[in-house]
Amino acid sequence: MREDKLFIMPFPKIFLAKLRKGLGNLRYEHWLAIVGILLLCLVATLAVADNQGLIDYESNYINPVSYDDLCPFGKEQIQLMNGKQIQRWIYDKYHVTPSESTSGIDETITLYTFNQYKTLRYLSLRTDHPFLLTEDNIENGSTFRQIVAGLGTPERVYHENYVPVVREATAVTIGLDYPKLGVSVWSTRWETGDHEQSADQLSENLRATGLYCYIPNQSMEDILKNVFGYRPDDIDSAMKKRMPWPGFGVWLP
Repeated sequence: MREDKLFIMPFPKIFLAKLRKGLGNLRYEHWLAIVGILLLCLVATLAVADNQGLIDYESNYINPVSYDDLCPFGKEQIQLMNGKQIQRWIYDKYHVTPSESTSGIDETITLYTFNQYKTLRYLSLRTDHPFLLTEDNIENGSTFRQIVAGLGTPERVYHENYVPVVREATAVTIGLDYPKLGVSVWSTRWETGDHEQSADQLSENLRATGLYCYIPNQSMEDILKNVFGYRPDDIDSAMKKRMPWPGFGVWLP
């Protein structure tokens, strides 16, 4: 046993001694080369891990969003401004002059349209007071995870697949309703093929592609009728598509 120790134990000591001596003889430029090689190995490793999706940059930093982050004017402000103030507000904030039109069955709704980059914005007024701001085609919007982290769990979640006549694809939409706060958001993607009846997962990584900002503290039925403009016969089917918050990861029918 003693002979084994004498044979085995000196080896790491001798190796470390020689290694220490060798490192001590290295010049400054040799150290720079070694550090450079180690940094290149680290960068290459991170690049491979990122390319394979092994790094989750958002796992430790959610960056929750608030109502003010989503809706450009406050909950009280939307009820106080009139048409002229709205036009001025649009110009001051977005530096564009909105186009004006009328909509609704009896054309009692004034619609101001103004775009910024690819985002489409509409401000709807009734009796000269705004009641709805719509943003659509939002690029790189907030994730559902950020929205729920900032606003809390939504009152309603909905899922619908819609095939427009003018486009040979299915619009797959998942939305979150916050009627007490006065905001609804949705995420829409386009799918080719037969996707009309498919289920879709409520993922926290979905990004908002559109939103509604409206007067808060209304029932969902009143919002569908008076804000979103649903016909009375369609409200029941729209409510059936909505469900209480099930949590992320659930497949929506």
